Amino acid sequence: MIAVALVLATLGGAELEVRHARSGQPLVRAEVDGVEGWFVFDTGATRHVIDAGFAAALQLDGAGIVASRSPQGVSRRRVVEARTLVLGGIAIEEPSFVEYDLGALEPGMGTELAGILGYDLLARFVVEIDYRNGRIALRDPEPVDVELPWTELVVRDRDPCVLARVEGESVLMLLDTGSDQTAILSTYTTRRLGLLDDRPTRPAQMNNVDGTLGYRRGELASFELAGRSFADAPVLFATSDDGFHAERYPHGIVGCAFLEPFTVVLDCARSRVAFVPHPVPRQSERLLASLAGRYRSRDAGLLRVELDGSRLVLRPPLGGTVPLVPVGDGRELTFACVGRLERLTFERNEKDAITSVAFGPPGVTPTSYARQHDRKPFGVER
Repeated sequence: MIAVALVLATLGGAELEVRHARSGQPLVRAEVDGVEGWFVFDTGATRHVIDAGFAAALQLDGAGIVASRSPQGVSRRRVVEARTLVLGGIAIEEPSFVEYDLGALEPGMGTELAGILGYDLLARFVVEIDYRNGRIALRDPEPVDVELPWTELVVRDRDPCVLARVEGESVLMLLDTGSDQTAILSTYTTRRLGLLDDRPTRPAQMNNVDGTLGYRRGELASFELAGRSFADAPVLFATSDDGFHAERYPHGIVGCAFLEPFTVVLDCARSRVAFVPHPVPRQSERLLASLAGRYRSRDAGLLRVELDGSRLVLRPPLGGTVPLVPVGDGRELTFACVGRLERLTFERNEKDAITSVAFGPPGVTPTSYARQHDRKPFGVER
């Protein structure tokens, strides 16, 4: 299949300036009334959001009150209007925003936030999201027959949803680039499918625009999305009886960690979405075996990289087993962690010997782990 970016280039439109937040979400550079700022590109947001301080500095006019949903529940929020929203050279006239104080999100994002861009963009454009390579494009929505692996997109109350499978059960999941998680299963779904029955879990918390909410973190035996199966997938289970997660639909959300293996193309106007898998460079088992070993950081602990059949797996300091998939053209020796946002890059010296690995998510400076040399060959521990 031709690269999705080349196919969609026939639709016109614009490439956005993108960076990854410290917590993983995609941020895009945009202007409101001529003032630039960083906005979370959030396919799970039903409306645009603007930070209250940013709106006050721009002296935006109020345009009423709206009921706004969040995981905590429904709250009444002020709506403000601007003259223009400009991103990627595209100007949108008279955009409206729901006003929130986003200050609590900024430490996790690693930058001052001007706002959040949501469904209003999805309704106007064909949106191409390549999380792995940090690309987001807004394409001309004119009807063009593009050969991509289209599947049905269900839009409910401005939520773009797709069918997935949780341990064999069909579920309707919201596509949510505003979440750095793999998936979050709603309270309704967690109870209906008995997902907390006889399953080891531990408490977890997550921040959102209305504060902090508690969850249970555990592993699913399988999660299937767009023909891709994620085994032993770490997910969050909602337990709250109030708010967005307590509603019957959608059954949960799919976050960036499960969207990372694909270029996702959202065409909300035609109720369709395409998940185009990233190509996987082929590497010899001999090369992979040469990368296996122990890597240590004085502050972060021990990483173990092991050869498991014809693939590498990572055993991080906190435990578990994470499959590794080569990315790029294969020459950089960079691997994506399946079901997680971290990358692992092997570093070589002038003699082409592996000396260390750099490990971390895309929005932060990775941690360097020096290779540990054992007296005897290191292999897979059984």
